[in-house]
Amino acid sequence: MSRDTNKKTRIFRPFTPDDFPVMKEINFSNHIDQGGALFGALHDDPNYFVVEQDKHVIAYVNVLEELPDKVRMSRCADPIHPGGIYVKQVAVSRSHQGSGTGSFLYQKIFERYPSVPIYAHIHASNRTSALFHLKNGFAPCGLFYAKKHYGQEHYLCFLFVREAGYGQKT
Repeated sequence: MSRDTNKKTRIFRPFTPDDFPVMKEINFSNHIDQGGALFGALHDDPNYFVVEQDKHVIAYVNVLEELPDKVRMSRCADPIHPGGIYVKQVAVSRSHQGSGTGSFLYQKIFERYPSVPIYAHIHASNRTSALFHLKNGFAPCGLFYAKKHYGQEHYLCFLFVREAGYGQKT
């Protein structure tokens, strides 16, 4: 468990089954694939983490420690690092967006995985997410296209990477 020193204390911790209803609500309120990925993989998954503030879950992240095919199949200028991790999903409650919660959550992921590149896909139409990832040290490195993916026709997203050790003093 990790604490933030902001005015309101934020706690980063592994999710528990009791967090699921709030995670589901955050998922639906952000219109994220209507919960398909979340519902299918959430049974005591050690790679889901939440941010809690005032004893309420306000954000969550799902990290895969093995890169999925979607990353390996992306068209990239540079090779994909096989030891990298993949952020499958990040969501912040609407009432906490813009408050630094997402950056806090990513900072905790960076601390947890300091020596490997971190990959994330950003849907091509999601400018807000792309700007957020750029602000947090990610850079675009590739594209992923599928005729049909998660029920969407002509699915296009950008692959972003935050290189291992980014921002660390040498």
